[in-house]
Amino acid sequence: MPDWHIVFNSASLFGLPVDIEASPNRTIFAIGEPPTKAHRAFHEGQGKNTIVLTCDAELAARQNAARRFVLSPPITRSWSVNKTYDQLLVSEVVDKPLRLSWITSDIALLKGHRYRLAFLERLRKELDFDLFGRGFRLIGDKWNALAPYRYSIAFENTRADYYFTEKLMDCFVAETMPIYYGSPAITRFFPSDSMVLIDPEDKNVIPKIQEIINSDLWKERRGAIREAKRLVLEKYNTFAYLASFIESVQDKPLPPEIIHIDSPEVDFGIDE
Repeated sequence: MPDWHIVFNSASLFGLPVDIEASPNRTIFAIGEPPTKAHRAFHEGQGKNTIVLTCDAELAARQNAARRFVLSPPITRSWSVNKTYDQLLVSEVVDKPLRLSWITSDIALLKGHRYRLAFLERLRKELDFDLFGRGFRLIGDKWNALAPYRYSIAFENTRADYYFTEKLMDCFVAETMPIYYGSPAITRFFPSDSMVLIDPEDKNVIPKIQEIINSDLWKERRGAIREAKRLVLEKYNTFAYLASFIESVQDKPLPPEIIHIDSPEVDFGIDE
């Protein structure tokens, strides 16, 4: 039997329940979904005495005698560009002839999706930039929509302290400065100089973006961007993060037992 079992969001691809034999306090539910009401079932975890790595701060603060909740960034893919860890580790992107890109999609299931799309429409009317993603201009490798650009917009669908995704980290590994909206606490995780924070409600937000992309800020802050890249590769890389957490666990493993795992249901109707 393995020393540890890790369940990423759900144990079943087909919505069917799964039984595993495992030590409960060596079983991790590693949650990558956003901390919304619609996704709450994922963050609640399953089983007794198991561990849940969750970015849902409200749920983690409650605690639960049945299982151990640990507040954590989302456990999901750390980057989605078509580059390996080894390739990114040695890459250095110095030639960036283009100004601004945005990789997004036309998905509108959640309130955050619709908020992002509303801002996108405002921006398209006033600013010239290259738009990629499903529903706009498909691209096979996101690297090609990031590496040639000095700046890229990274706009999260959910705003929560511990929630940030590959939207941001893709920018860092391509050494592109993100113009970011998302986690209010993002500078706890990455250098403040590695990104520019925006507020879509600021009446001057679009002139601010225009000023940024016309500047040499990317070049001036390249050191901070490369440090953020290092953090993505060495700290927030899913495997590195899980390995570090596992090494920190001090309690003795409980005897193995059968843990029943259901597939959580998502109800997008309760997002509001």
